[in-house]
Amino acid sequence: MDATLTLRLDGALRRKLRARAVALKVSEAEVVRQALNREVNPEPFGKRIANLRGVLRLPRTCDDPWREKIRERNWRP
Repeated sequence: MDATLTLRLDGALRRKLRARAVALKVSEAEVVRQALNREVNPEPFGKRIANLRGVLRLPRTCDDPWREKIRERNWRP
């Protein structure tokens, strides 16, 4: 580590930070570093939602308004 940063946190935020660190089994400082890294170096949107990609199957009915809405907004041919 190259630098030290001092933060003032209210009690509620500190308790949440501590609980998160315990849940992840890392130090509070590591939780803060990870959060700052996500904030200042965000991943592209496509990479963040990659786990949500898939195929949506709808019943084949002619009068289904959702089918047409999805088809209008689909980015794939």
